[in-house]
Amino acid sequence: MGDKEVFLRTYEAQLKDQVSRLESFKAKDADAEPELTIGFEEQAYELEEKVGVARSKMDDIRQSDAPDWKDLKAEAERAMLDLRTALDVAATRFK
Repeated sequence: MGDKEVFLRTYEAQLKDQVSRLESFKAKDADAEPELTIGFEEQAYELEEKVGVARSKMDDIRQSDAPDWKDLKAEAERAMLDLRTALDVAATRFK
């Protein structure tokens, strides 16, 4: 298995974990008191957009030629960090 495949498997697992966090977060929101979740829908929309960006970066790498994928790797890592950070902030904000 090449470096690209290893990266994609790892990235996909990380993305799956972050999506799971988002779904868990949404489930908690459904049971929360309305006054505690003001602004949650907007935050959830922004988080879903970040998931979309991370997926798009993964797809870009999957479709790239062997030497080109390493140029995209940094972008994908930034997208994952952005998603993870946004989820951390949202989790703190909407406990």
